[in-house]
Amino acid sequence: MSTPHVFRQLDKKTQEIRLLHLHAILPSKEEGGTKSVAAHFSYTSLANDQHEKFMALSYVWGEANYLSSVVLDDGSHVTITENLLVAIEHLFATGFAPVSCTSAGKS
Repeated sequence: MSTPHVFRQLDKKTQEIRLLHLHAILPSKEEGGTKSVAAHFSYTSLANDQHEKFMALSYVWGEANYLSSVVLDDGSHVTITENLLVAIEHLFATGFAPVSCTSAGKS
């Protein structure tokens, strides 16, 4: 498994947030295994009127006993819950992805 992603500190003065750019749903490497999501992070300032447009999606809900991951371009990963994986799959299935979803969690 890849190494956990280390988030850099967000700049609170500029109201900086992380944006998660979704690329694809990755099939499980083993039969019956967990899917994952290919993506990358970028950063933008909400204080700048020209910041990137994004879609916000809350990701802190549901049971944490089933975990999947977001695999980032640098090879690291971020663990996600089943509910978030299902929500991201829905975004792809309905044509809303690939899009940028906020990840303004812990800095």
